[in-house]
Amino acid sequence: MRVIKYLVGSILSTALNFMVFILSYRQLAFSYLHEEQRMENAPQIFTYVLGGGFVGLVSMSYLFKKPRN
Repeated sequence: MRVIKYLVGSILSTALNFMVFILSYRQLAFSYLHEEQRMENAPQIFTYVLGGGFVGLVSMSYLFKKPRN
Protein backbone atom coordinates (compact mmCIF):
# COMPACT_ATOMS: atom_id res chain seq x y z
CA MET A 1 0.00 0.00 0.00
CA ARG A 2 2.85 2.37 0.83
CA VAL A 3 4.53 1.80 -2.54
CA ILE A 4 1.29 2.60 -4.36
CA LYS A 5 0.96 5.83 -2.39
CA TYR A 6 4.49 6.91 -3.33
CA LEU A 7 3.99 5.88 -6.96
CA VAL A 8 0.74 7.84 -7.29
CA GLY A 9 2.32 10.84 -5.55
CA SER A 10 5.32 10.72 -7.88
CA ILE A 11 3.15 10.49 -10.99
CA LEU A 12 0.91 13.34 -9.88
CA SER A 13 3.90 15.47 -8.94
CA THR A 14 5.59 14.84 -12.28
CA ALA A 15 2.43 15.66 -14.22
CA LEU A 16 1.81 18.82 -12.20
CA ASN A 17 5.40 20.03 -12.58
CA PHE A 18 5.35 19.30 -16.31
CA MET A 19 2.11 21.27 -16.76
CA VAL A 20 3.44 24.21 -14.73
CA PHE A 21 6.66 24.38 -16.73
CA ILE A 22 4.88 24.11 -20.09
CA LEU A 23 2.24 26.71 -19.21
CA SER A 24 4.84 29.10 -17.83
CA TYR A 25 7.00 28.79 -20.92
CA ARG A 26 4.00 29.25 -23.16
CA GLN A 27 3.00 32.47 -21.42
CA LEU A 28 6.53 33.87 -21.20
CA ALA A 29 8.05 33.00 -24.56
CA PHE A 30 5.51 31.89 -27.15
CA SER A 31 4.16 35.36 -27.77
CA TYR A 32 7.67 36.51 -28.77
CA LEU A 33 8.50 33.63 -31.13
CA HIS A 34 7.37 32.94 -34.68
CA GLU A 35 6.00 29.51 -35.53
CA GLU A 36 9.24 28.54 -37.29
CA GLN A 37 11.29 29.50 -34.23
CA ARG A 38 8.98 27.49 -31.98
CA MET A 39 9.46 24.39 -34.12
CA GLU A 40 13.25 24.84 -34.13
CA ASN A 41 13.35 25.22 -30.36
CA ALA A 42 10.82 22.51 -29.50
CA PRO A 43 13.35 19.73 -28.68
CA GLN A 44 15.40 22.05 -26.47
CA ILE A 45 12.29 23.38 -24.75
CA PHE A 46 11.05 19.85 -24.11
CA THR A 47 14.44 18.84 -22.69
CA TYR A 48 14.45 21.74 -20.24
CA VAL A 49 10.85 21.15 -19.23
CA LEU A 50 11.44 17.45 -18.74
CA GLY A 51 14.60 18.17 -16.74
CA GLY A 52 12.72 20.67 -14.60
CA GLY A 53 9.97 18.12 -14.02
CA PHE A 54 12.57 15.57 -12.96
CA VAL A 55 14.12 18.02 -10.49
CA GLY A 56 10.64 18.69 -9.13
CA LEU A 57 10.02 14.96 -8.79
CA VAL A 58 13.26 14.42 -6.89
CA SER A 59 12.52 17.29 -4.54
CA MET A 60 8.98 16.03 -3.92
CA SER A 61 10.31 12.54 -3.28
CA TYR A 62 12.72 13.98 -0.73
CA LEU A 63 9.86 15.77 1.00
CA PHE A 64 7.81 12.54 1.12
CA LYS A 65 10.72 10.57 2.57
CA LYS A 66 11.96 13.31 4.93
CA PRO A 67 11.68 12.10 8.53
CA ARG A 68 9.10 13.95 10.58
CA ASN A 69 9.80 15.00 14.13
